[in-house]
Amino acid sequence: MTRKLTVAAGVLAAFGFAAAAYAQTAPARPAAAPAAAAPARPTIPPGPMIAGVCAVYQQGVVANSAVGKQVANRLKQLGDAVNAELRTEANAIEAEGRALDAQRTTPTITQEQFEQRQLALQQRLQAFDRKRQQRNRELTATEQKQINRVLTEMQPILAQVYAEKGCGLLLDRTSVLYLNPQMDVTDLVVTKLNAKIQTVGNFEREPDPQATPAAPRPAAPAAAPATPPRR
Repeated sequence: MTRKLTVAAGVLAAFGFAAAAYAQTAPARPAAAPAAAAPARPTIPPGPMIAGVCAVYQQGVVANSAVGKQVANRLKQLGDAVNAELRTEANAIEAEGRALDAQRTTPTITQEQFEQRQLALQQRLQAFDRKRQQRNRELTATEQKQINRVLTEMQPILAQVYAEKGCGLLLDRTSVLYLNPQMDVTDLVVTKLNAKIQTVGNFEREPDPQATPAAPRPAAPAAAPATPPRR
């Protein structure tokens, strides 16, 4: 009985779902918050302060604030759950691929049955890849929504600090190469944000933004008017 394809080494590897490569194919958990530290730069003596000029590292505020850390922890939980879901399904698919591979050397089914199982496995792989991409979109949408919630809470604080510190110009640290540390208000913003909010509460994975919304149910037909009784 001729087998035309090494399933586990062929189809699975082609789709990138072999166990050895699974870590590369599973959707990476979204970064819950950007790194807190600004890019490293040469250590030089700070220049003079410029009156009315301030700077804040918003990514650092998100990463170091209590609410930002809570969001990061919850996003990690959601990402871990998705990876566990996909890993279980990928392992089952690979086991089926190995079983089909075994049929190449010790056939117990007909060529037609082999091809039917091979086709079913390919369809299963395609469905798995669609789910993997869907979960990745859901996690990305969840991250964006929750980080935006933190940034929204931060905006009034930035305005407050701008006024309190007498800033005529408030810059984002990501656009500044060098800065006198006394002009940096990031720590002050973190302190005020922690005083304002500690958590956004529990949240679940967002729906797939590319999902087609369900069509609305058609309205029930209007009831016919009642016929008046004959006199």
